[in-house]
This record gives sequence, structure tokens and C-alpha cells, in this order.
Amino acid sequence: MGNVEPLRRLCRPGLWQDYDRFGIGAFAFNVSDGLQDSRDPVLDFNDEKGIEAWHSLGLTPWAKLTADVQYVNPARGALEPALITALRLNVAF
Repeated sequence: MGNVEPLRRLCRPGLWQDYDRFGIGAFAFNVSDGLQDSRDPVLDFNDEKGIEAWHSLGLTPWAKLTADVQYVNPARGALEPALITALRLNVAF
């Protein structure tokens, strides 16, 4: 009967090829009360949280274009939350 694959890919949004990749992640660093208290006169420490999403578009089997976006709420209380973006071209030869 041959090679039967019931589902090769469920969803193909946008430009999608077999060597594309994407991901979403989140993180949280919980700073201990002891560290917060010991640094309180000098530094204002809080918990740090963030989320990241990226998509790597396989232009060819040897070239990938990756876009990345992160939102970080930093541990340093004096710093504002940041939105960080990046675009990277990776060529393997």
C-alpha cells in the first residue's frame, strides 16, 4: 500500500516549508527574599518575567532567516519593561 502518513502537517500558515521552525517560550526568575533584603539599600530586586516568540524561515536547506521578539520585565526595579526584537540570517556552508 506504500508509505501512508495520515497527517504530514496540520497547519501551514504563511510561507511554510519542511525546514521552517517556530517557538514560543516564557520564563520567570523568582529572586529569594534573602537576596532582595541583602541588596535593598543598593539595588531594588524583584522577580523577573518574560516571554519570547520566534520564527525561522528556511529560505533554502542551507539558509535560514529568523525573526525574534521578546518582552522582558527585568528584576532590577529601576528598569522599565523592554520589548526586544531581532532579525538574523544564518548561512551554513
